[in-house]
Amino acid sequence: MQCKQRHVKCDEGKPSCGNCAQTNRACSFLRMLPSIPTSLATNTGIPGSGTYRSSRHNSISPAIYSKSGPPTPASAVSSAASPSCITLTSKDTAAAATAEPIPPPIDIDAKLFSQYNANPTPEFNLADLSMMHNWSTETSLTLSSTPEVQQVWARTVVQFALQHRFLLHGVLAISALHVAYTRPSSTKEYRELVDYAAQHQTIAVSLFQRALASPTAGGQRDALFVLSVLISVIAIATLRDEISDAMEIDIITTRASGAAIMDCKWIRLSRGILVLNQEHLEDLARGPVGLLVRSDVVLEHGKWKDKDLADDLRHLQRLWHGDEPLTGIEGLEEISAADREVFDEAYVALISTRSKATEYMHALQPGPGPSTAQSHLRGGTTASKPSVDSRVLAEVFVWLIRIPLEYIELLERQHPIALIILAHYAALLGKECATWWSEKSAYMIIRRVWVVLDERLRKWIESPMADVRRANG
Repeated sequence: MQCKQRHVKCDEGKPSCGNCAQTNRACSFLRMLPSIPTSLATNTGIPGSGTYRSSRHNSISPAIYSKSGPPTPASAVSSAASPSCITLTSKDTAAAATAEPIPPPIDIDAKLFSQYNANPTPEFNLADLSMMHNWSTETSLTLSSTPEVQQVWARTVVQFALQHRFLLHGVLAISALHVAYTRPSSTKEYRELVDYAAQHQTIAVSLFQRALASPTAGGQRDALFVLSVLISVIAIATLRDEISDAMEIDIITTRASGAAIMDCKWIRLSRGILVLNQEHLEDLARGPVGLLVRSDVVLEHGKWKDKDLADDLRHLQRLWHGDEPLTGIEGLEEISAADREVFDEAYVALISTRSKATEYMHALQPGPGPSTAQSHLRGGTTASKPSVDSRVLAEVFVWLIRIPLEYIELLERQHPIALIILAHYAALLGKECATWWSEKSAYMIIRRVWVVLDERLRKWIESPMADVRRANG
């Protein structure tokens, strides 16, 4: 050490001790700071490190805390749910960025600097900074189609994240997933980004649970609400990886072992968010994140009914009301009256959700008819990622709240009818409300249900499977 070689007492201050700072020497403690990851320096254009590339769409390879196989984000929480108004959608980020005037500067919290002076060794690194930059300039713009709401995600949420570490880790997690799912340069980078997201998700959830146990003032309720929404989004987004891995499992072996063919924890997770926030929704609606909660859209109920249901969905109730012979199909030979009632409730909720989503689509977009409105609604982004208005997707999320708990229990027991209803819901989530974080997961759900269903039942999800085939070209 420099001080030891010079025979002077060292105060061991970081990042540089006091003696070295005063004499402008290279302090030994500087060598203890995290180094710049090679892939990050190369891909994000760090001046003087690697190859500088200026395109903002270049891939980012962050450093990973650990390569020891972290838990998937969706499994990090045992329960959580979707509030009745979540404004999350897909949007053309370039068009949105040019349409809005330059916003005022973000308020700087002086406490950040006092905390830094007390402990200048950084908790976060350049990979984290790159993910925060991606959040502010890219990811936040994909979570709503409304410029005012985009500003809440890009600016207000960042301010809360700087004050509440649980939200900061959540923002970093979903930003990394956004990069992984939209522009990875290699399989290795994809895996690194997903692992990075899982690490930050785990930390976010741990801090989240601690904050719930000891609530404080200073906007913590707003930050907790935002993170609960992000947790739900991450749970759905990461289904694409979990179900893809599960597709390799031998179905016969899985059934014989009694293991679940499809994990449904993400549904309970989404429902739980409403439980956490329901009593605070009115206060949240009046606060700085109010635009994420309230809706000012006026609907003309009944004007835009969905008259174009596919035959398999329109006649689906016949499956559990005796019109369809079910002899020899496991689980369907005898359906109790109670189960029939549960399936009816889930089915009616699904049809209502489709109808309400259609009403919102037409109320929010100009045009004389469905084709004009839907064309306008989906024409604002790239060909592979259509645009969906915030309230439309929020309505689709509400189905997870409308379904009875008994339906979820039947789904967890892998009841064929429950799986068929889920496949039709996934079609709504994947086709009508496609986003970078929901589309592929939705289609993976449909494929999984198709694989596990008895061949005689597959005709009941033919229209969802047709959507999957079209998406896959």
